[in-house]
Order: sequence, then structure tokens, then C-alpha cells
Amino acid sequence: MSIPACPFNVSCNIEGPHEWQSNSDVAGLGVLIGFVGTAYIAFALILTNYFVAYDPEAPPPQQKRSIERQIRSTARRVLTGTETFTDSPVNPTYWTPNPIDVKLLAWLRLRTTKALEKCRIALPDFVTARPEQVRVGFNKSILNMCDAQILTGIGILTSGFISLDNSLSSLHWKMIAYLAWFSCVTHLSGLTVLRRHLQGESWARYTRLTLMLVLLVMLIVAMIPTAFFNWETGEKKEYSSAADFDTPAICFFSINCGKALYDSKKPEVPLSQTPAFLEMLISQTFRSFGFLARSIKLSTLLSDRLHRNIHAPLGKFVHHQLQRLEVLLYSREHTSTRTNASSDLESLRYGLIIRPTLALVIMFRTQADLFNSMLGEIFWLWVIVLWGTSKLAIVGSEVQFDRGI
Repeated sequence: MSIPACPFNVSCNIEGPHEWQSNSDVAGLGVLIGFVGTAYIAFALILTNYFVAYDPEAPPPQQKRSIERQIRSTARRVLTGTETFTDSPVNPTYWTPNPIDVKLLAWLRLRTTKALEKCRIALPDFVTARPEQVRVGFNKSILNMCDAQILTGIGILTSGFISLDNSLSSLHWKMIAYLAWFSCVTHLSGLTVLRRHLQGESWARYTRLTLMLVLLVMLIVAMIPTAFFNWETGEKKEYSSAADFDTPAICFFSINCGKALYDSKKPEVPLSQTPAFLEMLISQTFRSFGFLARSIKLSTLLSDRLHRNIHAPLGKFVHHQLQRLEVLLYSREHTSTRTNASSDLESLRYGLIIRPTLALVIMFRTQADLFNSMLGEIFWLWVIVLWGTSKLAIVGSEVQFDRGI
């Protein structure tokens, strides 16, 4: 039975048997090692750089440029006689180091130094005498790994789109999509770690962002067919799948064709409620949001405007509210004699309103600091790497790997 909704000149019927064709260019062991191994090496470099060379108190490049511009502007107005230095002081930059990174790294490095001293192990001279060179070395290594990831991601997606014909199966296409997804998230996280390094190099920053946007668009298109792949390895299927492992992947680039194939299975639930569809939708949302957030972090202009228009006013408002709570708490501890009724009412108000509010504000502030810290970036990179590895393992378990590299 043919599917009339399929516009492609291929057989999309999943009722009959299909000849399985192994594809070592997509599912070969060497390909998996090349993508997954590079991602783990990049993560190891980022983690080592954080503990060894990262300086959380080093100001970003735009801080110095901002101060220099303000000084030149103030000096120009003073020389023309329009203002004096006392009338127009230099406005200090808004940047402050992240307290999570500062305190954690200070504690870890102090403990490590004491442990090495007890063991009578001395660090190499180039680590202690030339920390800037060590930092530059890590930055270049991470940058090279990230560049390799984005180029291989674009390469495998380009190869996959070119090979979209009757021979490229749905299972192989899902493998291609997850390999490219691996490259995308690894490159994004690496760029976030290196945002200080890239903020001083506009050409390099915009070139990598452009390539990242190209990979993101290609990956968004590539992930759409995976919404029809409801496969559960080793378990009883609870959801119908529009595709078998060997169904031509090109069939699912037509939404109408994919829906027709899904409806032909007489499913119990709509397509929008299947795990594959929800997973694809969530993945697309987080990936797009991640690119937008990291683009803002890498852009000096956008990050500065975001801080001045949103972050700074919100911070001042929260700080003012904390001061008010502090005054209320302090005044309660130093109150004069009161009646029992008023004292009980005050205790109830402080116990049910003020103290929980203060705890919530502190909790959200701590979470915000953790989210914006380099530690938070590295943690999410580790979660993403593990999630991607598990997905590749599930898909790869169904592929008959070719052992040729």
C-alpha cells in the first residue's frame, strides 16, 4: 500500500520488509569515537581550565574600554569648560565577579596547595610564574576543539542532506541528528567559557556565531523527522511509531506524509502526545534559547544593555527590599515592652511573612548567581554530554556497526 501524501519518489510504506543497509559513514565506530571522544576531550579541557587557569576576578575586556571612554568623555567636557571633574565623576563599571566562582575556586585552590605541601609536591614553575600563558594555552586548546566540533557538525549534516534518498534509513538519520546535536551543544558551551577571550576579537566572535547559527538552523530542520520516531529499545511499545528503523528518512521531511504514516498505524494517542514529539519540541526550544542566551553573553553591546535595562534596576529593587526586611528584623529584636497580644501578632507576622520572604529572596539570588557562574555552565555541559551519550547509546544499540574506521 502506497502513501498518497508522500511527495517523494520513494516507497514510504512501512508494512512490507525493507532491505537493511549498514552505513559505516554514519554509524561506524570510528564516527562515534570521533564525535563523542572530541566532546569528552573538550569537556575535560574546560573543566581543567576552570580549576587550574580560570580567574573569576579578572574583569572582562569591555570594562577597561568602558572606563577609558568615560574618562576621555569627561576630560573633553572639562577641557571645553562645560563641566568639572567633581561635576562629572567617572561612573564605575557594573561588572562584579561571580561570588560562587570566587569562593569555590579560592577554597579548592587553598586546599589543593596545602595537600601538595603536605605531600611535598611542587607545582611546575610555568604554572606559578606564568599563569597568563597557561590561561592562553587552555583558551587556544578549547577554541580548537570547539572549532573542530562545529565543522564536523556542519559536515555530517551536509553529508546527510545530500544523501537523503531511498538508501538512508530513519535510524541512520536519527544518529546523524544526535551527532550534530552533540557538536552544537559542545561548541556553544565552549564559546560561553571563552566569552572573555572572544570579546576582544570581534571578527573571530562573529565568525563563530555565524557558523553556529548555520549549524543551528540545519539542526532544527534535521530534528523535525525525529518527532515520528517512537522507538523503545528492549521494552514493549506503548506508542505507535510512524517509522521503522529501515524506513527511508526522506519520507518524514513531509509533515503530511509523516502524519499519514502515523495514522496508518491506528495509534491510541495523537502524535503531539508521543514521547518522540515532545522530546523533539523540548530539544528545539532549549537549543534555540541556549543560542540566544550565549549570543547575548558574547555580545558586549547586548549584554551591557541587558544589564542596564533589566539586571541593574531589578538588582536595586531587590536590594532595597532586603534593606527594608533587615530594618524590620532588626527593629523587632530591639523593641521596647509590648503587650502580649501585639507581641504575638508581631511574631506571627515575622514568622509567616518576613522570614519566608527573606529566605526566598536569598534562595533566588543564590540560584541566579549559580546559573550565571562558570561552575553552572560546566555543570550543564556535563549534564548535556551525559544525556547526548545516553541517546547515542540507545540509537547505536540498534545499529549493526561496521568496525571499519
